[in-house]
Amino acid sequence: MAKAREYFELRTEGGTSYIRYDSVEKLSDLAGIVLDCDGVLIDESTSYDEAIKEAVSKIVGIVTGYEVDSELVSSNIIYTLRGIGSFNNDWDTTYLLSMILSTWIAAEKGDGIHGRLERVKAGDFSLGPSQQIDSTLREKLKNRVRELDIFLGQLEMSALPVKDVLDRALHRQYAQLRTDIEECLRYPGEYGRSLVVTVFDEIYFGSDNIRNIREKGPYFSYRGKINDERLLVNEDTLRKLKEYAGRLALSTGRGSWETYKTLGRLADYLDRDACVFIGDLAAANPSQKSAYEKPSPWPLQKAASSLSVDGRILYVGNSVEDLLMFENANRLEGRYLFAGIYSGVKALEMLDVWLERGVDMAIPSLNHLPRVLKHLTGE
Repeated sequence: MAKAREYFELRTEGGTSYIRYDSVEKLSDLAGIVLDCDGVLIDESTSYDEAIKEAVSKIVGIVTGYEVDSELVSSNIIYTLRGIGSFNNDWDTTYLLSMILSTWIAAEKGDGIHGRLERVKAGDFSLGPSQQIDSTLREKLKNRVRELDIFLGQLEMSALPVKDVLDRALHRQYAQLRTDIEECLRYPGEYGRSLVVTVFDEIYFGSDNIRNIREKGPYFSYRGKINDERLLVNEDTLRKLKEYAGRLALSTGRGSWETYKTLGRLADYLDRDACVFIGDLAAANPSQKSAYEKPSPWPLQKAASSLSVDGRILYVGNSVEDLLMFENANRLEGRYLFAGIYSGVKALEMLDVWLERGVDMAIPSLNHLPRVLKHLTGE
C-alpha cells in the first residue's frame, strides 16, 4: 500500500492537495475528466442524507405503527454504510436501515402489529404512526444503532451486496419477521409499488415534482429535500478544467433531472451525451440495477468511451464505491487516473483511505483541481 511519503504536498488557500510522485507525468497529459456528482459538484448532506433519515422514520412508522425520531439515523451510520462500497444508491441505505429498525421494533412489540403488516403488504401506504416509542425502547434502539455502526465499520471496502450486509446485521432469530417486513417494503421495486422507493422519492423530489419525474403519484405531501441542495463547485473551476482536459462528463448515481436542476447553467460545461446517470437506469429497471451500479466498472467505462477520446481519463470521486469502480475499470483498460476528494463527515478517514490505497491525487475539493493541474503542467 502507498504511504504518505510517496506523495508531495501542494498547499493552497483552503487546504492541502497530495499528488503521487509517479503520477505527475500522467496527470499532466489528460484526454478528459469524468466527475462524480454528490460530494464533488453538489453537497448531498442537506438533501439525500436528510431524505434517508426522514424516509427511514416514515417507513418504520408505516410498517410498525411506532413513531421513530429521524435523528436515530445519524449521518455517521449513513457514511459508514457508504464506506462499504456497495451503497451508492440511497434507496439501498434506506431499505437496510428501515428493515433493521422495523424488525427490531416488531420483535419487541410482539404479535400486536401482525394485522398492520398485512395491510402494508397489500399496498396500503396511508398508514402512519399511532404510538410513541417509550423511553426504555428508545434508549435500547440508540444503543443498538451504535453497535450496528461499529459492526458495519468492520465491512469497510468489502463491497458486499446489500442483501449480504443485511444477512450479517440481522440475526437468524428474526427470519420470519424479516420475511414479513421485506414483503411490506417491496424492494427493489418501482415508485408507486415499493414502499422504500415511493417514500424516499417523494421526500427527496417533493410531491409537487414527482408526477413529472415518475409519471404517477403523489402519494404523500412533501416539500422536497432537493430544494435544500447547494453547489460545491464554482463556475471558474469547470471552465478551467474544460480548458485543461478538453472534455468533461459525469458518472453519477443520481438521475439526470435532479442533477441538471441543481447544476443550472454549470451543466453547460459538460458533454451531456457522455454523462451517465445511474439513477435513471435504476428507476427504469429496478430489478437489474446492480448490473450498472458502482462499483461496477461500467458507469466509468461508458462515460469515458462516450467522450470519444484517446488517452488518459481522470475520474474525480469522494467515496469508496467511486474508488472501487475506478480500480475495476483500470484493471480492464489501464488508462484511468483517480482524484479522491476528502471532505465532510469523515474527511480525515477518507484521506487515509486515498493515501493507503495509492490514488493518484487527494484534494480537499474539486475547486483545488485546476490549481494542481496548473502546477503540474507548469503553466
